[in-house]
Amino acid sequence: MGASAAGSSRGARRRPTRRGSPRLPAIPPAAPRVPQPITVVVCTRDRGGLLRESLDAIRAIDYPLMETVVVDNAPSDDETHDLLAHEFPEFRYVREDRAGLSHARNAGLQAASSSLVAYTDDDVMVDPQWLWAIAAGFARSDDVGCVTGVVPS
Repeated sequence: MGASAAGSSRGARRRPTRRGSPRLPAIPPAAPRVPQPITVVVCTRDRGGLLRESLDAIRAIDYPLMETVVVDNAPSDDETHDLLAHEFPEFRYVREDRAGLSHARNAGLQAASSSLVAYTDDDVMVDPQWLWAIAAGFARSDDVGCVTGVVPS
């Protein structure tokens, strides 16, 4: 009588495998990964120990076109400045004297040299492939304005 659901696609012929069952259609190759420049912004306030671990993880990111901006938000001492000067000289230090995460993030955005900005916190250990996932999210369409990810708790 009628066609079954499995046979309802017109014009699609599947070659049988050696055992006679149909093969699945071929999956097209993934688009090549083309990196876009991304600025990583880390906002911190008087948490040098946590910050060191976070910056170590950022340093280990496997992404060719990135810069890192560390925003020291209303610091009570020079610990973050000294940490970056001695252990992370390739990262840019920005001091924001107005307290509050919004002020810190805005200072990071203003300091960013890339049009794509990825924010993380000073107590987060990012994955080495994190920026590839961010770039892939923006590459999905020209009208993507924001990309986020899962934050395990």
